Amino acid sequence: LGLSGNMGGGLLDNFLFLNWVPLWQNHWPTYLMQIGVGLSFTVIYFLLFRFLILKFDFKTPGREAEGGETKLYSKAEYKAAKLAEKKGAASAGDAGDADLYAPRAAGFLELLGGADNITTVNNCATRLRVSVADESLVDTSDAAFKDAGALGIVRKGKAFQVIVG
Repeated sequence: LGLSGNMGGGLLDNFLFLNWVPLWQNHWPTYLMQIGVGLSFTVIYFLLFRFLILKFDFKTPGREAEGGETKLYSKAEYKAAKLAEKKGAASAGDAGDADLYAPRAAGFLELLGGADNITTVNNCATRLRVSVADESLVDTSDAAFKDAGALGIVRKGKAFQVIVG
């Protein structure tokens, strides 16, 4: 239909105030076509997704099996459940009910030489910063930390950063 548009700033900013209000007098047929195309795609998306959900019986919230519950998991919950499943600590079905961070924390604590070896702990959104009393007690294997759920480890003397996110 030769239509184009930019909705990057939202309906009010980009669409209404930058286009419709100042340009309506000369471009109103285009704007009416945009509304028609938008509503048409809304109907198409609804019918397509409804068909796919019913045909393949996707379990969406409100369509669970009798007595079941569909839960949306965060990325951290998913990774922790996979790690627990891999280690055999919990099955995938009950991983959502368990403390997802306890196995990782226990693994990191052991690899860092135990609670008595840790002198200070600090963190940010993606790293656990730890200072230790005796760096020789810390496991030297990057693979061990990755097996415990870390994405990596940074070492500098007695200071360690366990990358968790």
